[in-house]
Amino acid sequence: DSIQNTSDKVTEIFQAQMEGKEKAVEVFKSEFYTMAQQATDELKKMKQVEEKIENLLKLKEKGKEKERKAYFLQLQEFKKLNEEFSKGMHDLELNQSKQCAEVLDELRRDISQLQKKILVETQQKEMGNIRKHLKQSLF
Repeated sequence: DSIQNTSDKVTEIFQAQMEGKEKAVEVFKSEFYTMAQQATDELKKMKQVEEKIENLLKLKEKGKEKERKAYFLQLQEFKKLNEEFSKGMHDLELNQSKQCAEVLDELRRDISQLQKKILVETQQKEMGNIRKHLKQSLF
């Protein structure tokens, strides 16, 4: 019964871990897609602006500089998002490893206790059989 409980815990933890990973990946995908779409939209806007101000070099240079800064900020944001995702996944892995180790330790203790119980029961049965045979031999 204890083994079944431990097995149930292992299954429950595994499912929770998988759901946590899937959720983290979905959040990452969603945020990455949004950023990629924003970057695509920004690039389209950037081309339109450049075509309109082609004859005005000063404004064109200011616009490009502004857009480069925006792109740089987007790259920084993506890097930050990636680092947060990586750290979150690392922390999740550490937590899951710890949970698995705890469950395995508990399972080992349960198995050890069960083995001891089986050994004691077997020894008691053997002693009973020996007593029975001795009684039969003596009487």
